[in-house]
Amino acid sequence: MSGRGGISRKIVGGNVTEVWDGFVPQECKPNRKIIRFNAAQKWEEAHEPLNYGIDCIESCGLGPGMAFANEILKRDSNFGVIGLVPCARGGTGLYRWIRGSYAYEDLIKRAKLAVKDGGTIKGLLWYHGEGDIRTNNGSSSYKTKFEKFIHDLRIDLNSPNLPILLKVKECNTTSSSKKNVQVFLLAGQSNMAGRGGVIRKIVGGNVTKVWNRFVPRECKPNRKIIRFNAAQKWEEAHEPINYGIDCLASCGLGPGMAFANEILKRDSKFGVIGLVPCARGGTGLFKWRRGSLPYDELVKRAKLAEKDGGIIRGLLWYHGESDVKGGNGYKDYKINLEKFIHDLRSDLNSPNLPILQGTERINEEGAEEIKVDATNYKSSAGHEQEEPQKENVKITHVPLTYERRGTRDSMAAKVAEKLESAKETVTGDHNKTD
Repeated sequence: MSGRGGISRKIVGGNVTEVWDGFVPQECKPNRKIIRFNAAQKWEEAHEPLNYGIDCIESCGLGPGMAFANEILKRDSNFGVIGLVPCARGGTGLYRWIRGSYAYEDLIKRAKLAVKDGGTIKGLLWYHGEGDIRTNNGSSSYKTKFEKFIHDLRIDLNSPNLPILLKVKECNTTSSSKKNVQVFLLAGQSNMAGRGGVIRKIVGGNVTKVWNRFVPRECKPNRKIIRFNAAQKWEEAHEPINYGIDCLASCGLGPGMAFANEILKRDSKFGVIGLVPCARGGTGLFKWRRGSLPYDELVKRAKLAEKDGGIIRGLLWYHGESDVKGGNGYKDYKINLEKFIHDLRSDLNSPNLPILQGTERINEEGAEEIKVDATNYKSSAGHEQEEPQKENVKITHVPLTYERRGTRDSMAAKVAEKLESAKETVTGDHNKTD
């Protein structure tokens, strides 16, 4: 709530610090009908970062406040002027919001000052829970403590029916809280790592690659899509999915979000989808052999993602650029890929793990092209002699540049469309052995 959107780590004067990248999405843009009560207790035009000066300075980024207010005005243009009163405090467990604490008393003080000239408090937008889910004691008593907090707040503001708009981080006290996460592994090289929308830009006299930050509709966040980040924690998924795994500033759009959104579009009851990005740009298939860093990280992250009960539903594999462009890599690609799949299924103890494959290859005329195959390899780990069976689905496609904004021709959407003929990817178990 205090604003951590767009925050990245940067080396300044030899020290690692957290700074906001300055990007403001459309839904967070200023509006003349939205004002904020600043740290000096004065009303001013609201803009990001909304919580600036209250709890943070350089490390203050995007929070939900501006998007929330803009959405209200979008639905009702006659709603009137909206006054936002930021009071969030990063890293504060609920015990730090009890009556008498600094955070609580400052909230009451700012609320009363904000309405002293005739304003009306319409509600409290509460986004919290991170500080309590890290311990069993904090999460188990959260409901009781929160009810006490609401009770005291309504009394102290003399508003017995004050609406509470609640967004609480899930309290994972048992493994059952993650048992419904449908896990998809995302691996391969640059196009899976995310190069859509990445452009060359001159910074400080040097040419560098940066993402243009355009996010098409099919790649927008969805509350039912989460990602396993570089710190090995689940968080709400957003572009760029592979951020922190293989790239930072040069990380752009990949197929992951479009893939997950397409599944949920076709089946709204599918459940929560957990994306586990593991892609590495510029890695030929020989760099994905068992024992290599990319391979071992893939296995490690997959196991960590399912340790609390998540179910690995498949691997989305987009690869082939390095093997197509040089040497004889493409000639041995089939054999090497089958070995990779065999090892992965064995190490994940999932002999029929579905593989959704997008590769680059050379056509009969010698030209480079991209194919998307809904691949359903049937051979089990330990049965190399069985010939893998691939579904006869081939779709010639262009790279993920998203130059044609608003189109829905992304590779991931094409792959997801084939799920009807590869149902094992998203339903049922995959004969996981003990």
